[in-house]
Amino acid sequence: MSNKVKKQHFVPQFLLRNFADGNEKLWIYDKSTGRSFPNGVSNIGCDGYFYDSPEVAQVTGEAQFVEKALSKAECRWSTTLAEVLKRVRSKSEVVDVGLSDEERSCISQMIALQMIRTPLVREVNDQMRDAMGRALRRSFSPSGRDDNVEIPVSKELADIDAKNFHIVSMLNDESIAKYQSIFYGHIWNFLRAGQHGSFYTSDHPLSRRAHVKGGWMSHSGIASKGIEISFPLAEDVTLLMYDREYFAKMKFMDGKANDALAPETLLFYNSMQVQGSHRFLYSRHDDFSHAELVLKEEPRFKDPNRKMVVVTGDEEYSK
Repeated sequence: MSNKVKKQHFVPQFLLRNFADGNEKLWIYDKSTGRSFPNGVSNIGCDGYFYDSPEVAQVTGEAQFVEKALSKAECRWSTTLAEVLKRVRSKSEVVDVGLSDEERSCISQMIALQMIRTPLVREVNDQMRDAMGRALRRSFSPSGRDDNVEIPVSKELADIDAKNFHIVSMLNDESIAKYQSIFYGHIWNFLRAGQHGSFYTSDHPLSRRAHVKGGWMSHSGIASKGIEISFPLAEDVTLLMYDREYFAKMKFMDGKANDALAPETLLFYNSMQVQGSHRFLYSRHDDFSHAELVLKEEPRFKDPNRKMVVVTGDEEYSK
């Protein structure tokens, strides 16, 4: 009998439990169909052999190398997060959580890996490969359009596999350390839901909002000036991270925990989950009325295959 792990989670079970009821049940909302249904934590945020790759196994010399490495790291992340959440919830007023450097670093690493381990990232990688092909075809086309022309590319580029590329990116210690450092350096504020309801989480929990607009850049990178990042930690707590330069006046809130002052605040961050998730939202309660309102106004977020990579000229040559 094989002892391989089939259900491999791209959102760890210890995080999902923070949103579940006493029976480890959650409600799932499918943005693409508008349907909600309950399921257990062990069956949510996972896919069959999601991290398994014969190529990676050959290089590392170990089957299910990524799954095993993540499981080991999750034990450390889970313990640290549980201790921090105790202090976040210790009082109903503003409280200094007293984060140690080690705790901040540990949670930063957790968020760095979570940012890149989901199906949404794999979909973006696939779209990037296709976008690169479109751009190359235009550059080699006499008309400058995206014609069906042969392009001289290496076999390695032609054979890029989105899954393997995704898995290899998770094994890049230098990149992970860079992301971890960026998250570590932001202003951290732990926002409690208070009496205003519950936070959503999703199949891609890290969401971003750019407060700087204009120009050719999206300003939505994790290190961008004016970036605000939301990462739900539990149904009653979300971690907000702010760029230190643009949000300099908020430095006094770094490392603090406080309640949301109004229901609109909670809805604002739930909206970020609706927009930033791939396909599924998760909640302890079967109430996704706010998600439905957001999707009515912005229906493009219903599609898990929505266009997330844009190449200059796409709009002109798709006519």
